[in-house]
Amino acid sequence: APDVKGLLLSNRSQCKIQLKDWEGALEDANACLKLLPEHTKSLFRRATANEKLSRLSDALTDYVQVCKAEPNNTAAVEAASRLREQVLKQQQKKSDEILPS
Repeated sequence: APDVKGLLLSNRSQCKIQLKDWEGALEDANACLKLLPEHTKSLFRRATANEKLSRLSDALTDYVQVCKAEPNNTAAVEAASRLREQVLKQQQKKSDEILPS
């Protein structure tokens, strides 16, 4: 059953986060989300892994999705606002590098 397999993958993703295996956590979260696309815990876990891998835009996208699904999820709301600022700074820096001074 995809539900059971998805939940097992999500749980393993959390274990890998605890072990700081960010790539492994990301793979398991992605695999779970293929089976259970709306699974907010896996979105949050994928966001966490992406943030640790410095993929801030990807992490922000997932945190925002979690916030929309669960507006009272304080961890997701705080992460989204924290990352929003970092992503904006990164984008500003990139455009400053492109434009001659």
